[in-house]
Amino acid sequence: MRVSDFAALADELKDHGYPEKWVDEKLIAGIPMYAKSFSIKQLMKHKDDPVYVRMDFDISKGVIELKALDADLLRKSFKAKDLPDLNFPVSRDKWVLESTSQQADLVPARYLLDVLQASKQMSEMNPDLVEEYKTKTISTMNRNNLEELRDILAAHKFGEHLIKQMEENMAKNLPAFQLRDTLHTDKGQMDLSMNFRQSAKSDFYYFNNYKLELSKARPLEKDHQYLVITEADGKNLMRKYDSALQAMEFFNKQTGNSELAIGKGNKDDLQYRNTVATMKEGKVDYVAKEFYGTYRTPPVTNTFYLKNEATFSLEQGVNLLQGRAVFRDDLLNRGGEQYSAWVQLDFDQKKDNYGNYKTRQFSEGYGFDVKKELESYQIKELADIKKTELILSELKEGNRPLVTVPGADGQDQKLRIVAMPRYSNLNFFEINGKPAIREDYKKEQQLSQLLDKNKGKDKSKNQEQENELAL
Repeated sequence: MRVSDFAALADELKDHGYPEKWVDEKLIAGIPMYAKSFSIKQLMKHKDDPVYVRMDFDISKGVIELKALDADLLRKSFKAKDLPDLNFPVSRDKWVLESTSQQADLVPARYLLDVLQASKQMSEMNPDLVEEYKTKTISTMNRNNLEELRDILAAHKFGEHLIKQMEENMAKNLPAFQLRDTLHTDKGQMDLSMNFRQSAKSDFYYFNNYKLELSKARPLEKDHQYLVITEADGKNLMRKYDSALQAMEFFNKQTGNSELAIGKGNKDDLQYRNTVATMKEGKVDYVAKEFYGTYRTPPVTNTFYLKNEATFSLEQGVNLLQGRAVFRDDLLNRGGEQYSAWVQLDFDQKKDNYGNYKTRQFSEGYGFDVKKELESYQIKELADIKKTELILSELKEGNRPLVTVPGADGQDQKLRIVAMPRYSNLNFFEINGKPAIREDYKKEQQLSQLLDKNKGKDKSKNQEQENELAL
């Protein structure tokens, strides 16, 4: 488990059933300025039995990362004043009834405590039943784990096909697995990879982040794929990919003669393939002109982490990586207070230590009111409240909703609009992506105000120039 700050850590604990008050000012103030780690050591009750929970965290990389989670079920007579005794083996034997360790996994508190309690009760009745009960508890935990992950993926707008693939891989009880998908965007092909990991101490699975990679690859024609054809032992071996990045990665690893092409991968149509790159004896000797930008331009990549204040859905992540802004009303400052802001990736700054872009935020104090700006244009959908709400929702997700405006010839014209919080306005685009002049669609009153404002700027500029000449 990894989060960005203490407010996010408190939320994480709360989501997993632990008291969020464990993360308080006293804890934060007690961490030395240059410390690389800290621990949370607290008592909690479970069915009248005291439980001692210990969490060890690493903070050496600029984030808060859980390194170990241990818990002890203690005798009922244990008091808070006895806590120092747990540091000594002899005293631990006196107080500790059952123990468990989850390493770096923040499992839900209810599972942790139930296993401890059940182990104690069954040990008293029949020690042989302990392992059987643990197995049943883990089975229940797996069902809850599956439902929780389904909800997480659905809430973050991952497709049903990805949820189904996740379920199939979890059923195989794999220690780790990766799901991949290819998305088509306005600016090229985007690769999605989702990494799932199983707990070292249980069957519990975790999904903490997803990675997006944007390339310049164009959409493929129907039934077409990227083909890597390599000579091996006198035969041509072929591998097929939907992703340009995966195909190029495999092609670049070849050491002999190889070909990267686009086409249908069946025998009848293979002769009609379009060769976009070739390799001779491990060295690339040809790249097609139309594929050169895709092949030579490194992809734009970013990893988005879940369960913190920057929990972006897949839809939002895709739009952010294309340079658009999204609106969030659930952000938290360092004091744990909630606020709202438009967020964009900052492509001008150097990436952070994890290879991700830093963000820029435009809060309410910045002055961009998207609803007010939208209403200043001659957009026909604004006559319908439901359509207006839908457009606003799409803009806040970072999308480019389609709107109807009056054209120069008096006929209705369809355009796409994009929120630009940095400049406190909207950008208009034709269906083919060509920019349109936003002032052409301003309402007369707003346009008049805008012209007066610009005229005032020009007058002020001319006055400044006159003053400079007079001097």
